[in-house]
Amino acid sequence: AFGAGPARLGAYRNDVNYFNAQVGVDIATWEGSLNQAFGLLFRVKNLFLSGTEGYTMNYNNTSGDLQINLTVNEAPTTLGGTTYSLDPARGPYRMVGEGYNSLLVARIFRSSDPTTPIMAVIADNATYAEGKCGIFTYDNAPAEYPAPGCDTTFDNYAAVALAQYPPIVTELLPRPFSSGARILPEIKVAILDRETTVNPTSI
Repeated sequence: AFGAGPARLGAYRNDVNYFNAQVGVDIATWEGSLNQAFGLLFRVKNLFLSGTEGYTMNYNNTSGDLQINLTVNEAPTTLGGTTYSLDPARGPYRMVGEGYNSLLVARIFRSSDPTTPIMAVIADNATYAEGKCGIFTYDNAPAEYPAPGCDTTFDNYAAVALAQYPPIVTELLPRPFSSGARILPEIKVAILDRETTVNPTSI
């Protein structure tokens, strides 16, 4: 409709509100010629035109940004982000979002290796404690962009409420499948519940 803003599509379960949860979806492919953001809706409510509130965890295929955004009236404010370019031809990829109280984590894996994160971002925000979860894709192009629109293929969506959180591996350096020259690898782990401990010798 005229004045409705950029093209965007989404899907969510309307019968479940999630508090602490893990949400995941396979991103089978996307159209690389389009400037689009796609990923997960997390703890959202008021899902209507210019009214959506909650969090989005999304990847922008043009900039390579993985972001966690606070969304108010469908307007996003970035809480955290990291950048790494993904090639749709090397997918499919799996995006996983997790929230425990105010702590939020978004990670991307190859679907064939769902334990080895390619990139991850962490944010801390207590604006929304619960809401719906789902998926979305969004035309992120400026008005003058030559090819507006969005075209993303999702598969295998799943969401589950979690009572406990194991330590979450958020970053590996060198990145998986890279040819970095580092001699000593680095592993970063997030502990969302502030209680779980990590035995470094187990890694």
